[in-house]
Amino acid sequence: PEDFRNKNAFVVMEERVESLINREIDSFAHTWGIKPKDLKMFINTVTSSELAPRTVNQSMGNFEAYQAAGGTESKIRYLQDLRKAVVKFVKNEIHPLTAR
Repeated sequence: PEDFRNKNAFVVMEERVESLINREIDSFAHTWGIKPKDLKMFINTVTSSELAPRTVNQSMGNFEAYQAAGGTESKIRYLQDLRKAVVKFVKNEIHPLTAR
């Protein structure tokens, strides 16, 4: 309780949600070999109605980083799955946290 004394509850909740979003983005980015800042930019610029695998810029992916993180797919398969995974991640993990 002392950690929250004289703090606005809304601000504390927003900070917690932002921290959770950043952790989720960092984890996803590491797994898929993406720079977190590129993923954040995609999330912040693509609207829900535009969210589709075709809107994901596959150049944000780094195949070598993906392999270093334990990825086993071929490069072509990686790029295809990356697009689908980004869309699924944004729809299922990020949008529910940002919907207010």
